[in-house]
Amino acid sequence: MFDEFETAKEDLPELSEEYKIETDHNANCSFFQRSIMGDTSSPCLSAVLDPFDQYVIGCYANGSIKCFDPHGGGLVKTIKKESESNEDPITSVLRFRPGGEATDHESVVLTGDMAGSIIKYDVAEGNLTEKIEWTGDEANSIFSIDYNSNGRQFASAGLDKIVRIYDDIAMKCVQELDPFKSGHAGHSARIFCVKFNKQDPNILISGGWDNTIIIYDIREKGPVNSIIGADISGEALDFSDKKILSGSNRLDKQLQIWDLESTDLLETISWNGTGHFKDREETKVFCCKFFTHTDTNKEYILAGGGGVTNEIRIFNESREPIGVIGDFSRACYTCDISPIGDSILCAGGDGVMRLFRLMFGVDMNYD
Repeated sequence: MFDEFETAKEDLPELSEEYKIETDHNANCSFFQRSIMGDTSSPCLSAVLDPFDQYVIGCYANGSIKCFDPHGGGLVKTIKKESESNEDPITSVLRFRPGGEATDHESVVLTGDMAGSIIKYDVAEGNLTEKIEWTGDEANSIFSIDYNSNGRQFASAGLDKIVRIYDDIAMKCVQELDPFKSGHAGHSARIFCVKFNKQDPNILISGGWDNTIIIYDIREKGPVNSIIGADISGEALDFSDKKILSGSNRLDKQLQIWDLESTDLLETISWNGTGHFKDREETKVFCCKFFTHTDTNKEYILAGGGGVTNEIRIFNESREPIGVIGDFSRACYTCDISPIGDSILCAGGDGVMRLFRLMFGVDMNYD
């Protein structure tokens, strides 16, 4: 799924768990390693941090799904073993179900796989509890899933270019967001990211290889608008109320912010900024998120990628890069952030999941 991200490199470095941290000292922020989980045996395609800080789960190109302890980094359990045949498809994406009154705070992880199936696991027990098998006439692969804010519904998208809405309790599809029903064009290529607006559960966005972000309204039963200009190749869309963040698989104009209602481009964020990192190399973005940190109550952006330099970056409210964790031996494909913004998870082509504490008001010298 991600092989194309590495093909530009003729001489790949040896796989390694090593990394380097660097911050802009003027930002007064620091990263502290919490845990290094897994090994370099297989690329990690998707990684998620439990909202209650009990588990970290990754799914791998060898077909396995593994659960780790975020505090010590040890393997808690193997939820799914390595695939041994084409009849045992690779899991491509993970999402924890959000906690709340509808979910009783149990740890449930939802997965999508390359055969188009959606599977739910009880993490504490390590058991498969429910499964939706793909029964369409054409082949499908699930590349993205996302829950709405209360966990009652989730969306899926992938190879067949259609976003579907599911009832989480019934575990069945309740709606296909069909361009013919809303009268607005949909995607012309595979979808790599679908995202609910957490402030309005009727609104979603999706993006993929057709250089287009599609905006959906569940009440209209399909797409209602579109944005041209974002080349999405991973978990690289997010909402912050009426703003859309996109991360593109290219070496310029990677990070952009769009207005949800007008679809206007509000801002193109410089990957290197104008300060401490201004003379660094560019990189392609495969994952990005908005988040708010509990120490400052300010909005930040987390973004990661590869292709030239393999790294994740933090951007402040002024959209300047203030911290980098990088020098990974392979690209960063996936990232996650704790609900209060103090823990950052990243993983990718080297197979290692790295969990860091982000703190403000503490300045460290990493040299």
